[in-house]
Amino acid sequence: MHAWEAIQLAIDYIEVHLKDEIDPVELGETVGLLPFYFQRLPDW
Repeated sequence: MHAWEAIQLAIDYIEVHLKDEIDPVELGETVGLLPFYFQRLPDW
């Protein structure tokens, strides 16, 4: 899987779960990336 495919899967997952609290571990498992990548994003 290319990086852009993993990013698109993450976006799709987030859009479906907008009203839910998203667990970085679950998101990582869903798109095939380590949760580390999502935990490093700033809390804007």
